[in-house]
Amino acid sequence: MKRTSLTAIVGAVALGVAVIPAVSAGAPAPHRSAASHGGVASSKGCTPAPKSLPNPNLTGFQLIQRFFNNLNPGSKAKLTAFLADSFIIKRSNMSSQNKATYLAAYPAYPNWGILVNEAVYADAQLSVNATNWQTTVPNVYTPSLYTFAWVKCGWQMTSFAKFANATTLQATLPS
Repeated sequence: MKRTSLTAIVGAVALGVAVIPAVSAGAPAPHRSAASHGGVASSKGCTPAPKSLPNPNLTGFQLIQRFFNNLNPGSKAKLTAFLADSFIIKRSNMSSQNKATYLAAYPAYPNWGILVNEAVYADAQLSVNATNWQTTVPNVYTPSLYTFAWVKCGWQMTSFAKFANATTLQATLPS
């Protein structure tokens, strides 16, 4: 990892910002079931959406990590299952794609890092304001908004918005 990313991580930790380790795209994503988030197993074997999340920022981080890990070329089936049928991506250049067009040619992001600035959970929906970067590209940070929904028996990603790159990592807590 480059010093720039490490400095950003140390500074964010000192400010009390949520979980931010830089991980390799090949690393397995931690998984927590809804039961560990307050859900109760139903009689049909599925766990309903949790009523609340003890740590929305941690859950948001884990779901974003799962998304980036599923971008590996060998994980297309996992990515297909993880993206909701209504998935849409919107980029800072104003282009957008639905699930089918995104899956036709999605990028891989090796050596990435993530900073969760804030996550909000309500009504089985989780919105995550985050910043991501590649550790191999110094001083380029991408503010992003991710949304997830509890669909049927688990989390699915419903949208991903990428904003214009920044040259510095946000160093203050959101208000």
